[in-house]
Amino acid sequence: MPPGLARHVAGYPVEPGRVKAKGSVATLANGDRVGVVVTDAGGVVFVNPAGPNRGWRPVAAMLDGIEPWLGPEGPRHLLVLGSDARVGQDQLNLRADSVHILSMRPRHGDGALVGFPRDSWIQGSKLTDLMPGRGPEGMLDIIGATSGINLEGYVAVGFEGFLGLMEDLGDLAIDLPVAMNSGNTWDDYPEGPQVLDPQLTLRLARIRKGLPQGDFDRSVNQGRIILAALSMVQERGLRYLPAWVASYSRHGFTDLDTEALVTFAAAAQVADPAAITNMVLPGSVGFVGAASVVFLGSGAEAVYADLTDAIIGNE
Repeated sequence: MPPGLARHVAGYPVEPGRVKAKGSVATLANGDRVGVVVTDAGGVVFVNPAGPNRGWRPVAAMLDGIEPWLGPEGPRHLLVLGSDARVGQDQLNLRADSVHILSMRPRHGDGALVGFPRDSWIQGSKLTDLMPGRGPEGMLDIIGATSGINLEGYVAVGFEGFLGLMEDLGDLAIDLPVAMNSGNTWDDYPEGPQVLDPQLTLRLARIRKGLPQGDFDRSVNQGRIILAALSMVQERGLRYLPAWVASYSRHGFTDLDTEALVTFAAAAQVADPAAITNMVLPGSVGFVGAASVVFLGSGAEAVYADLTDAIIGNE
C-alpha cells in the first residue's frame, strides 16, 4: 500500500462482521490487471502488475466520511492528443488535430480542460504539424516548454482508437448549446440534447469550416465531447473503471504507467464535470507567408500561469 494511502485510511472505522462487496477486474493490453472492490462504505481501486512480482496493490480509495485518496497530492496535468490518422494509418505520427491540457485537483473534484487551436504558431510551425516525426513524446516536450506546465504524461488516439473507445462506451449523450453547421456534406448538428453514434461523435470532433470561430470552436467542441463521455462513465459507477481503463489500453496510447493511468481515471470518476472549465486558449488569426495561423499572445500566457493550480480563476 502506498504510504500516503496507509496514513489516509489509518483509524477509518470498520464494523466487525461480514461486509457485502461487489467488484470487477479487467486485464490491460500490457498484461497488468486493474480491480475495484465496492461496498456500502465506498470503494478501493487496485493494480496488479504483470511479471514475476505480481500482487494486488491498492492505489486509490473513495470511502464515505473522508476525502478520496487518489494518488499523488496536488494538481495533476495531462496532455490529451487526438491525431488526424485515419483508420489503418500510424496514429502517433500524423498531424495533431486535437491538443488539450487536462488539469485536475483530484481531492477537490474540479479542474480545467484547455485546448490549443490546431494552427497555433509554436516553435516556427503550426502546432498540428509538429507531431509527425516527433510523436506524442515530442508534443509533450513542446507543450510543456510552451506552457511551463509540469505535464505528467500524455494520452493519445487517432480516428481508429477514438472509434474503438466510443464503440466500447456506447452512443454519446451530449447537449449542444447552439446548432452547428458541419461545413461540408455531413449532416448538421441541432441545438440541444442528442445522442450520437461513434461516427457522428467523431465528425462533431472534426468539424471546423461551418463553425463561426473555426478552429477555436472545434477545440471547445472536443472538450464538450470529453466531458460528456466522462459523465457517461461516471453514470456506470466505480465498478466500470477497470473496463474503461482496459478499453483505453486497447485503443489508445500513453506514456503513463498503469498506476498513474488508473489514479487519473479514479480522479476523473469522482470529479464534477460541471466543475471542469472547458476553454480554448485566446489568440489572433494571422498569416505567415501564405499560411493562415493562430498567434497565441499574452492572453495565453495568463491562462498558463492561472492553470498551474489546475483551475481557471480564483479558488
